[in-house]
This record gives sequence, C-alpha cells and structure tokens, in this order.
Amino acid sequence: MSDEEVERLAHHTWHAKEVLSAQRAIPRLLRAAELSERQRAYDQVEVWLRRGIRLVDIAPPHQAATAHQEQQLHIRLGQTLAITRGYGDRNAEAALRRGHRRLGVGREDSTAWGDAGG
Repeated sequence: MSDEEVERLAHHTWHAKEVLSAQRAIPRLLRAAELSERQRAYDQVEVWLRRGIRLVDIAPPHQAATAHQEQQLHIRLGQTLAITRGYGDRNAEAALRRGHRRLGVGREDSTAWGDAGG
C-alpha cells in the first residue's frame, strides 16, 4: 500500500468510526501515525494517535480495543509529545504513565525514558 493510500484509508476510517470496530480502526490509525513519523510530520502523528485514543474512549464495551493497542496509543503519544514539546512536558509524561498503567507496568512516578532518580 502506498503512503498516500495509508493516509487516505486512515482518513476514511476516522470518518467511518461509527460503523467500524475500534479493533479494526486503530491499526489503520497507528499505521498512518507511523507513516507521519517517518516523514517527521509530528503534528500529524499526534492527530492520528489522539484519534485512536478517542476511538478507545467512545467504543462500546463489545468493541473495546485490546489493552496492547490502547497501551501503544498512549505510549506513542507520550513519545511524540516528548519530541515536540520536550521530555519534561506534563502532557507527555501523563500519556506515558497512562500507557504503562494499561498493562500494570512501572511505578506511578516513572517515565518511558527511564527512572534515573530511583
């Protein structure tokens, strides 16, 4: 699939969010985020990841995303925010914590780039 097709599919997936399951839609949005990241279009990476998180939030229980997908969205958003806003950014750290908590990983005060202070 070409880069243009990946982006177009993600765009149409977002607009069809009422009829597509989160499990089917989120991988498409993640793929578009990966493409945007390769192109260093970090603003667009953030858009795709936030849309994926929104799908998780609004999905009916029977359409819930997997814990791994949800964790991926939050961690990747945190990493993207750390790149664009700085590693000490409050929103970046919050997204990383949410991602790690999805699977019970790490302590409350740790971050994805390590817990140097102990």
